Amino acid sequence: MEPVFFFFFLFSFPFFFMNHSLYYIRFLKPPPLTCEYHQPFNIVWTIENDLGDSSFQAPLSLRCDTNVKGITAQCVANNNNRKKKTDAPLSTFDYQPYHGGPMVTRISLVPTSHRPSSNVQLFFSLAHEHRSGPVHPVWYQAYPHHTSNNHTTVWILPLWSMPIQLTMPKQSLPYVKDPAGGHQAQRWVQTPQQHLLRICEDTEQSIARHVWDCGLAMCDFITKHRKEIKCEYVLELVAQDWWDYLLRRC
Repeated sequence: MEPVFFFFFLFSFPFFFMNHSLYYIRFLKPPPLTCEYHQPFNIVWTIENDLGDSSFQAPLSLRCDTNVKGITAQCVANNNNRKKKTDAPLSTFDYQPYHGGPMVTRISLVPTSHRPSSNVQLFFSLAHEHRSGPVHPVWYQAYPHHTSNNHTTVWILPLWSMPIQLTMPKQSLPYVKDPAGGHQAQRWVQTPQQHLLRICEDTEQSIARHVWDCGLAMCDFITKHRKEIKCEYVLELVAQDWWDYLLRRC
């Protein structure tokens, strides 16, 4: 990267954060890595900034989708009865910032085809009714929230679970406890050639080992200015793999 371009890159960052506000859907208790079909489990989640020291302060709704057509996520009653007839498809669920703590959603994964997949990921994103503009071209499935104004665009960054290995039910009695949860989740970034970069981050309350605003801003900047970038070497100020992948794919 030429020196003039590098300084332009650094100079543009303050203006980026003056015009954009990023909030992340985040697991505090992620989905399990292995469970049975119909087996209920709790997901504890919140929406906060990259440092985790400021929660999103407006109520909204999220969508919960799967990456497999033959499997849906369903709301589950708190009595752990997987056959309860009032269970309903988990289309949207609410975020209430004044709830007094993180949100808890209890779901189960239900097959809707005769040959369901044995591997699935859950995908949490901003519900349609709360979107105020088109999807971001780089931050995959990220949408601006309707609290955006003429000066600041408020983006809600989606979240993917780690792959969940599903097995057929082995018991008919109500489940006593949740399956063991994982410790990571994924963020996805999309290149102009529609390649997806899946980034794993830890779910523990720490400023380390997760995606930061500056990393997403850098991905956005590289994509928009990829034709001006001419470099043979990468200075490892951030994760080397990110740079190598983005510079090859852009």
